[in-house]
Amino acid sequence: MTLSLTHIGRIVIAILLLVAAGLFVASNDRLSAGAASLLGGGGVNRVDDARRTMVYRLDPTRGTVFTFTGERQQVRLLSSVGIAADAPTDTQGWIYGYRITFLSGTGNILGEYDIYSQAMLPEMMEEGGPLRFLRTSNERISTPDETFIEAPAGTARTSIVALDADEGVIGIDVRVYERQPLTDAGAMVAFLRRSPGEQRQLTSGSAFPPDTLGENEMRTVARKSWRPIGPGGIAGEAYDLVVIYEVDPEDDEPQEEVEAEAPVAP
Repeated sequence: MTLSLTHIGRIVIAILLLVAAGLFVASNDRLSAGAASLLGGGGVNRVDDARRTMVYRLDPTRGTVFTFTGERQQVRLLSSVGIAADAPTDTQGWIYGYRITFLSGTGNILGEYDIYSQAMLPEMMEEGGPLRFLRTSNERISTPDETFIEAPAGTARTSIVALDADEGVIGIDVRVYERQPLTDAGAMVAFLRRSPGEQRQLTSGSAFPPDTLGENEMRTVARKSWRPIGPGGIAGEAYDLVVIYEVDPEDDEPQEEVEAEAPVAP
């Protein structure tokens, strides 16, 4: 039987789709049934039972600019990367980097640092971790890396660009935080408004439970908390917004969807 080029093309495409499906299933073989069911083979994933967090995908040429509400001496960054669905997991992870530039109110460069991290997927780590994914992509999201950077005096904003990354990395995402600028009264209110679980997390370094802390201790703890800040400009032009969804692979029970604290607009 003679096959036309069209028929041969369809056969090749069918074979490639089968291979891709096999790779996708293999990448989820360590997930529970509940977590794996969130990932759709058609490229659209269910998000009903997932928590969500807003992050910003860095561009290698256009800086994503974050403006602080006041002068900040320390910045906290959470970074992660999107990994191609067919990337092998029998590696030591993926190296990626980004450059952060500290700027004064008039735009003068006060300092510039290149930050490099090693991305890992939850299934590659002994302690595991939540499954993190996107709504309309089968790329896998690495566990977040945390970085603290001392900002030069006079810093008003910062600009971040993506640097080189290992093969398999689709994009680099960041989330930027500043210290809560709180008065004494505001610090007390901020602490008391938090849930018992959040209070325990804030006081994890203390030998005493939250309900035994004095007012000064509560204010001190609240001032050590971080607030996310968002970039300036128009989404899609000045920055690229990405929503990451997260679910615990060990939890098959439906979860209440919780939106992460919205970043403060400059």
